[in-house]
This record gives sequence, structure tokens and C-alpha cells, in this order.
Amino acid sequence: MGYILYTRAPAGIDIFDLLTDWNADSVAAFLKLQGYEGSPLQKDQPFDGGSYGVGLCTDEHIGAQDLPITGSELIEKPDGSFVYRMTHQARRDPLHDEIDAHRAKLIAAGVAVDVTGAGVIPIKGSPNEQMVLMGLAQAALLRKQVGQNVHTSFRDAKNNTHNLTNDQLIELWSKGAAFVKTVMQASWTLKDSDPIPQDWADAKHWPTN
Repeated sequence: MGYILYTRAPAGIDIFDLLTDWNADSVAAFLKLQGYEGSPLQKDQPFDGGSYGVGLCTDEHIGAQDLPITGSELIEKPDGSFVYRMTHQARRDPLHDEIDAHRAKLIAAGVAVDVTGAGVIPIKGSPNEQMVLMGLAQAALLRKQVGQNVHTSFRDAKNNTHNLTNDQLIELWSKGAAFVKTVMQASWTLKDSDPIPQDWADAKHWPTN
């Protein structure tokens, strides 16, 4: 239990100070220094077109108090007291880190992409592989826009070389990116589950490659 010193504009409370660790004597002494006399609990005293007051205030925490605060609000109760409500960040489930690691492993392993006119091309999904393929696809798109119909040599995950057209290279990157997105979405679905299934690593919960 603590106190709150507030000012109230016509539309409602607009400025307040929480005096959480103060007792009645310290509040009264503070008010006296400010030129306010009387009881430590004063409600809606006229002040500069509005009013000021001191009221009892309790803290209310939603979530674990050792985690960061994500939101707060001041609530005035019918009895004239106040509640300062703080919402804390949800505690991270330890399984989330395991799911993230499994997700990264699946993405890095890559996927076999069926490319029109070129057959099935296996690609890896490490961050570097993704960046290289995206660069090749962007270059192919630029060439296509200016009418340069050339082939690009691409070495797949099994060390086989493919000579791909602009459209084939763009398709390869697009389908590879779609696979990464699907794996990401599968991990989010698992982490949002309550509870997370015990067999979360089973292939049935993840896209096939």
C-alpha cells in the first residue's frame, strides 16, 4: 500500500507521482513543503483550473515481476483509491530455444526444389546460402527486365551444376524462400501451443523437404 499525488484536468487525471514507499507522515510533510495543509489524504482540491489530490494506491502486477514491464495504467476505484496496474512480459518457455534450434537445423538442411524445365534441385538454407541465392535471383530479375536472356551456372547442395534461365533462377529462389517461411510458421505454431506438444520435434509438425 502506498500513496499517489495527482493533478486532475477536466478530462481526467493527467499527471501523477507514485509515492509507493511513503507513509502517512512523509506524505503530510511533503504536502506541507508544497504549501498544502490538512490531512495526508486529500481528494480533488481546487488547483489551477483543475484539482489535485492524494489518495491510497496499490500496485497490481500481471505476469512475473522480474520481467520487463510492457504496459501500465492507473485505475481509479469507486471508493476513491487507486490501482497502478503493470503488465509484464510473458516468461519465455525453455522449449522455445529448443524449437528455435531445431528450426535452424531444418532450414540449414535445405529443401529439394522442383524447378520448371530443370528438374529437382537440392539447395541448402544456411544464411550465407540464402543470401547468395537471393543475390542471384535479384540479378536474374534485373536481366529479365531489360531483356537479357542468358543462363546462369548454379551449383546445388549435391555439388551438381545447373545452367538456369532467369525465370528458373527466380523460381528456385522463390520456392526456397517459401520453404523457409513455412518452417518459420511451423515453429511459431508450436511455440503458441498451450501446452507445447511433447513430440514437437516429430516430422508431422514440420514441413517436408
